[in-house]
Amino acid sequence: MSDESTTRRRFLGTTVKAAIGMATLGGASLASTGIAFGRAPRTPSEGLLREVTLVAPFSHEWHVTAVYGPIAGGITLTIRNGADGRPVRVDISRRDVDVKAPAFSKHLELFVMDGGGGVRDMPEDLMEALGDLASILEDSENDPRVLKGLMTFSERLEHYPEFMARAACELEPTAP
Repeated sequence: MSDESTTRRRFLGTTVKAAIGMATLGGASLASTGIAFGRAPRTPSEGLLREVTLVAPFSHEWHVTAVYGPIAGGITLTIRNGADGRPVRVDISRRDVDVKAPAFSKHLELFVMDGGGGVRDMPEDLMEALGDLASILEDSENDPRVLKGLMTFSERLEHYPEFMARAACELEPTAP
């Protein structure tokens, strides 16, 4: 066995042990919601969020606490700043021609669903966290399978008006 394959084997062994340890300690990634490694994602949320865990922060103290969807043409996340921070609902939609969201990537927009109608001021740390999350998503969104079923925000308003009206005041989405 060459030095290169020995090094690779050690790296993989360490990585697998770390993954098992995280699962044992409760460090559940989105993989624990049904994502199996080594196969194509079944849903857009599996593919897009493969780099995000439900425990480790993705931006300073901000971390994802829940993932819903795809539902009504989008993916909904609940994010929180630290253990005691107020939960924030973020809806991920396909990027529209005219970007309206506070954060976006090449193919997606991230909307804060807080009932503010897009005019409420957002804390600087939340804006930074949304930008960081958009960057993470950008690394995954080039696979067309992960965008399947997602609509623009405008399309979601047109096709699911009641759902979208409720979305502004619900932290957890209900069925369309």
